[in-house]
Amino acid sequence: MDKKVHFFRQVLNTIMLGGQRSVVWVVLLSLASALLEAVGVGSIMPFIAVATDPGMINRTDSLRLFQSWVGFDRNEFVVLLGLIFGIVTVIANLANAASMVALTKFNAKIGRVLSTRLLRSAMARPYTYFLTANTAEISALVLVSSRRVSDGIVSPFLAMIAKSVSALFILGVLVWTNPFVAFWVVVMIVPIYGLTFFAVRGRLNHLGAEIAEEDRGSFRYINEALSGVKDLKILGRTEHVLNRFERSVRTLATAQTYGALLSQLPKYVIDTVGVLMIVGVILWGLVDTREPSGVLALAALYAYAGYRLMPAAQAIFGSVAIIKYNAIAIDVVTSELVGFDTEPSSSIAITEHGAPERLICNRVELKDVTFRYQGKELPVLHAVSIEIRRGDHIAIVGPSGSGKSTLLDVLVGLLHPERGGIYIDGRLLGQAEMPIWRSRIGYVPQSVFLTDASITENIAFGIPPELIDERRVQAAAEAAQLHGFIESSLPEGYRTQVGERGIKLSGGQRQRLGIARSLYHDPELLILDEATNALDSATESAFMSTIRVLAGSRTVISVAHRLSSVEACDKIYVMSEGRVVAAGRYDALEKTSAEFQYLLKTRNPEQN
Repeated sequence: MDKKVHFFRQVLNTIMLGGQRSVVWVVLLSLASALLEAVGVGSIMPFIAVATDPGMINRTDSLRLFQSWVGFDRNEFVVLLGLIFGIVTVIANLANAASMVALTKFNAKIGRVLSTRLLRSAMARPYTYFLTANTAEISALVLVSSRRVSDGIVSPFLAMIAKSVSALFILGVLVWTNPFVAFWVVVMIVPIYGLTFFAVRGRLNHLGAEIAEEDRGSFRYINEALSGVKDLKILGRTEHVLNRFERSVRTLATAQTYGALLSQLPKYVIDTVGVLMIVGVILWGLVDTREPSGVLALAALYAYAGYRLMPAAQAIFGSVAIIKYNAIAIDVVTSELVGFDTEPSSSIAITEHGAPERLICNRVELKDVTFRYQGKELPVLHAVSIEIRRGDHIAIVGPSGSGKSTLLDVLVGLLHPERGGIYIDGRLLGQAEMPIWRSRIGYVPQSVFLTDASITENIAFGIPPELIDERRVQAAAEAAQLHGFIESSLPEGYRTQVGERGIKLSGGQRQRLGIARSLYHDPELLILDEATNALDSATESAFMSTIRVLAGSRTVISVAHRLSSVEACDKIYVMSEGRVVAAGRYDALEKTSAEFQYLLKTRNPEQN
């Protein structure tokens, strides 16, 4: 019972995401539609009764009074009753159509709100979450699970409520007309649907879980196939990935087929029972009253009531089955939306020129920073302290795995140390200030992410197109030694589309585009995480010359593989096994630091 109450609350909370006004509107339309359907059922019997036996008017007080009030003769009165029934039917169907339109729009709104919130909640998670998360599964959650909740739970739940009310109204008309036959309608319909549901509910749960798993799997296989297409083609292993995907979607299709069949299972039994019920009503009426006109009117009532009631009963069962089938999705979605640690929003104020807010500082320090990844026993960083003064060009060097990139991730606020912190002018930087702190940083990673958009949009990444400053774009490209290539080699210049992940550009061009991106908002702190590795020696030399010119107006931190690129740095920090083991200028470290001397031998063998 607790699980059912919890599930019911989850559904109601999800429905309320559509807005209170929209919920009220959908409910009112559903109630109006249900009431009009019942009125339509009730209005058919007097029409059929009078049409087949005009003498019924004189034998029925209500009909006689109504005819006297309108002042029609017998034939005109029959026509009037037919018109009333027709008008009620038209209005009922219009109400049904309006209710369907409102429900469809409401359901689409729920899907939109859910998918947006799921992506927003994912983006609000700490950076460490993405170090282990599978992006394909996140995509499946945002695009598929949200749709399963809106289409597979919210929509059928509201439809079930509407059809239940409609069925109760219609049943009320039947009870008012003939309680005995109404009783047998209930006795014949309810057990069929009830027993069928209890027989298949376990299978529906299993199919729902299977579909959730295969949805994630199919997204994962697509992501692997498209991301690794070059390697797969070279190795000749595309068939293996295709086979895995084919097995996943086959299982998914089978589960979806069985789920759809189970939700429709009782329909054909009920259709047969419905026909037998009409025949039974006619036979029972002939035996009981032996008046063919009365029997015909009664049969017409139950035929029309069945026309309305049977679909309602089937819709209720189908809705319950679909909800059961998709119930796992709402648990997944709600668990992703609540109960996780979030960071302050990464959004910053964007002016008409795309420039973020600034937090002026003269000195940045990392003090006694210790960090370990979740689930790891040993720290990656051990009490690391570095000082960076405004305008300095700092380098961080060390062998692979020494903690250089992790240190940079701490510095930009993506990772939160278990001890120590970032100090700005002697003041500890709080988490709430991280978005503004990051806005002052230009960061160029080892592998630059590019979108399938123009050169301009990639340089001004994350800026709305209407706010992009073309002069800033060109200035950033010139500083990254990219402007000449864009103007001379690309037919559409800055409007050239780079392709997904920048596939139309070379590795060096992608890296220079990433450098231009980092310079677009004129950062005060520029971080180069082995950013020149993909550049040739001439381009790297030109770029470093540009960096040296810029160093007077901004601070630069370089993590470098080629030690020749850090010779002119104001200070070099040498890291080993998560610790700073030496610090100083290039010439001093070359003489005094064994670790730096080892790096020189292994990375610059031509100097030995």
